[in-house]
Amino acid sequence: HADLLNTADILNHGLASRKQEIDRYQERLKTDISAEQQRLQQYDKLQRVLDQQESKLGHDQRDFAVFNTAVDLIQKDARHSIERFNQLLRTHCPELLNRFTHSHYKALEINPDFSLKVVSQEKGDFLDFNETSAGTQRQIALAMQIALANALADTTKTDTQMLFLDEPFAFFDPQRAQDTLQSLLETSQGPVSQIWLTSQTVPQGVK
Repeated sequence: HADLLNTADILNHGLASRKQEIDRYQERLKTDISAEQQRLQQYDKLQRVLDQQESKLGHDQRDFAVFNTAVDLIQKDARHSIERFNQLLRTHCPELLNRFTHSHYKALEINPDFSLKVVSQEKGDFLDFNETSAGTQRQIALAMQIALANALADTTKTDTQMLFLDEPFAFFDPQRAQDTLQSLLETSQGPVSQIWLTSQTVPQGVK
């Protein structure tokens, strides 16, 4: 009987020790499980963020493709517009430009970046618009205005059109003002039948 009690005590002591060990393992497992659950939650959050970013990236890539296509179309249309505008300038501008500038300049052309260049008769080459004097720039601008008015009148196919010019003779010498008036008189024989001018002073020699 004493041996049985002794054996039972030994077993109980061993079981208690084993239970304590198991309890410690359980606590560690609970800690590990809690940490894993937190990592899973963090992973879920990151996955949602990743999904949102991938979705946004897809939208951005589509928008970028549309943007590139739009830019390409605009560039093609710009080249086409420039070609058409240069054709208009070659058709309508040389005579006006030659007369307004006293044969110093004879042709205009629009660059791909929409800047303007003009052919100098003296240099036999193109000059940038900003390389010319203020007076020459006004003369070039007037020639382009009249050329555009004539082109628009030709396009609309109407019987009469009007052109309004504000201070067209600024920076013009008397002879150039006379030549310009003569050009405007000739222009008014076509579709642009009325040309209105505003001026603070009457150019010298003009009735």
